Amino acid sequence: MFKILGRTAGRCVDVSFEGRLTPSDFAALRDQLSPLIGEHGKLRLLFDLRELDGFEGEGLWDESSFEPHDLVERVAWVVPPRHEARVKKVFDLGADEKKAFAPDQAEAAWQWLASEEAD
Repeated sequence: MFKILGRTAGRCVDVSFEGRLTPSDFAALRDQLSPLIGEHGKLRLLFDLRELDGFEGEGLWDESSFEPHDLVERVAWVVPPRHEARVKKVFDLGADEKKAFAPDQAEAAWQWLASEEAD
């Protein structure tokens, strides 16, 4: 399950995930982000995965991905170490810039996401 959090601002979107993720979660997320893509073009996404229990199914994002993949400019993952490798594969999204942050670095992740500095 996911929810788009209140501190979303313009092209920067804060999304929290919890429980076990399924392909239908990704399809629902795509549907919720589509209007923001229409309004802002490329998005910057913070995926807070601290409450993630795991994944159901393979190729989760591939089954419901944005076409083309160049709609995500920057992605930050706040992720426990046990899920980091899988998260980097599933949530890559073809972003130009990607960065993982430890669970206690959520604020640093948001600051990096919103900054105009390239990594």
